Amino acid sequence: MGSVYVIKGFAWDPEGRQGEDSLYINQMTRPAMPSIANVSMVMNNGLAGISVSWERDEGVFGSLQYHVMSDQNLTCNSTSSSCTLSPVGCGEVHTVR
Repeated sequence: MGSVYVIKGFAWDPEGRQGEDSLYINQMTRPAMPSIANVSMVMNNGLAGISVSWERDEGVFGSLQYHVMSDQNLTCNSTSSSCTLSPVGCGEVHTVR
């Protein structure tokens, strides 16, 4: 899960007097990669593909976009918890990240 940082700025004049406070700004880092991923072969309209699915961390809220890629330059993007890399050929070996 990502971390939330609360940021507030201060400034001082040359005599060392503090000026007005800035507004608080919340900055959240990205969540960690899903810890559980499932990979399986699928057929869609006669083309073979690699279906990749995962579980979102329970503490992650809001809209996220996942980017899945293989070392054979196949990519898919998803805002849900799965996507399919295609097409794949018979005998190909893919490493999915």
